[in-house]
Amino acid sequence: MMDPDKTLHRSCELARVVLDAETDSLDVDAFVESSWELAEQLLELDAGLRAGGSLPVLWREARGPDAQSVGTVPPGAYLCQVAEVRVGTTTAGDERWSLRLVVAEGPHSGKQAAWDSLVFSTRGRARARLVLKAFGVRCNRENHVGPSVLEQRHALVEVRAAEYLSPLGEQVRRNEVPYDGYRMAATTDALHSIHRLMDGKTWSADTLQAIAQELTKVGFILREPEVDADGP
Repeated sequence: MMDPDKTLHRSCELARVVLDAETDSLDVDAFVESSWELAEQLLELDAGLRAGGSLPVLWREARGPDAQSVGTVPPGAYLCQVAEVRVGTTTAGDERWSLRLVVAEGPHSGKQAAWDSLVFSTRGRARARLVLKAFGVRCNRENHVGPSVLEQRHALVEVRAAEYLSPLGEQVRRNEVPYDGYRMAATTDALHSIHRLMDGKTWSADTLQAIAQELTKVGFILREPEVDADGP
């Protein structure tokens, strides 16, 4: 797991090496190696913060009342829609999906709630499965899904305020989603879908089957009727 203090310390060391390099006696290979490692360290720190990791101690100690706020909604729980999924990789080579979460209803409807990342590493898969389940996506070894399956889906999302220092040294507040900050909002989605299906229509085997498909789509598992072993 990423140690934010060590990662920040190493990033600062590498930045000094790059900035202090003398062009007249530059070791190109060493300079390129330091630059690559600096980029990797910063990306690892960014990925850790996006995944809900803690801030480095130096950044936490620097917090103050003059922090600049970039959060668009107050901390709380919101029905959110996945407005965008950006696919990338971590420095370790693991696939990462960055989700842009937008509030779907209420007074903050249409505002960005937070960005969050799913990392499909050995450690990150457990949380990724929890998030996918909250969005009604069934994922297992036989059912591989791509990032587009999350677009426009809904879940109840808890966001909380976090603070960090920008590269310019400014203190910035943003919203983040905690590890277990997702809950299924299938009830809302299912009710809207069922209303659209049944509005002005009569009950039949076809409409019941359509309703079952909508419930399955948003994450409900419907069992087949049990057959009495003593029956015909």
